[in-house]
Amino acid sequence: MEKENATRTSVIMDKNDSFQRLSSSIACMRFPLAVTIIFYHSYTIVSIPGSQFYFKFIYPFSLWLGETGVPAFFFISGLWFFYSKKTYKEKIHARTQSLLIPYFLWNAIMLSAFIVAFLWGYNHIINHVKAIADYGIIDYIRAFWDCGDWYYGNGKPIYPPMWFVRDLFLLCLLSPIIKVIIKNTHFIFPLAAILFWLFFPGFWLIPESIMAFCAGAYFPLCNKNPMDFLDKHKKLVIGSMILLGIADVITNTVYYIPFNLQIHRLAILANIFSIPIIGELFINHHISMKSLSNMAFFIYCIHLPIVALFRKPVLWYPQLTDGIHIALYFTTVLTVTIITIFIYKLTKSIWPSFIRIATGNRD
Repeated sequence: MEKENATRTSVIMDKNDSFQRLSSSIACMRFPLAVTIIFYHSYTIVSIPGSQFYFKFIYPFSLWLGETGVPAFFFISGLWFFYSKKTYKEKIHARTQSLLIPYFLWNAIMLSAFIVAFLWGYNHIINHVKAIADYGIIDYIRAFWDCGDWYYGNGKPIYPPMWFVRDLFLLCLLSPIIKVIIKNTHFIFPLAAILFWLFFPGFWLIPESIMAFCAGAYFPLCNKNPMDFLDKHKKLVIGSMILLGIADVITNTVYYIPFNLQIHRLAILANIFSIPIIGELFINHHISMKSLSNMAFFIYCIHLPIVALFRKPVLWYPQLTDGIHIALYFTTVLTVTIITIFIYKLTKSIWPSFIRIATGNRD
């Protein structure tokens, strides 16, 4: 009997240790993942035609790493939502504070900015749909949902980054359905969601949201911990990340093939599953970034207009060389990262209540 109790205690301790490692490694990676999104938008916010060397040089940063951030946050959210022992009602109440309130706040700030700009004589077309001068009551309501446009299925609110928050909150609301499906199908439903996303021809955000959230949800719902798998297959996962990353870069910049999109998405998946390993590697080398992890959500929310402020002016100078464009790209990423950290710390010191609301009590 004592031996059985000791064995049971040892198993529980191993599980607790494994979960603590998972939690610490993911917390360590929140800030780097937020920065990858700055890498992404620093590229996508401007189109520089005819600059092939520029595109090929920054591709590993802008798209291989850059497109990893958002699905990674969906994956992490799926993990933590179902690992939580709270009731459904308690979880939705918590997500209302951490997601829904910031969602309305940031969209309201952006809508107010457009209104002020209009009053100053600048009638900007919002999300390629219509200008504030043409807004009616329905348009103001839809500004908080999709601005009246579902181009390629990607309806975005008036502040585009908030599509992630909207989709995540909706997935949390639908979590009882997701729970029943995964409990009864195990890995089949997440695998089906991954395959659908892999082979969907367009850049459609809804399949990506469902795929990544359900991939994360699979582990707690099936009583598994990703660290157990990663401990056994660490070399395989890291090797896959490196090889798929190389294949992604080559097939999208040098030697184009018909399935380069699928290779790119497989590379993103490999990046996501490598996150706990990389996070633990940082921790083992005393690079915890714990003080920065709380800033990740704020950086995600505020970075886009700052990126636009630095990137849009390059369109005024079509004579710039690829080398200058590359330098400006990396300068933007570094500068925006530093500025967002500074804004966070300054605002927290002089207006902490705003930071609490704007970050959903993540400060």
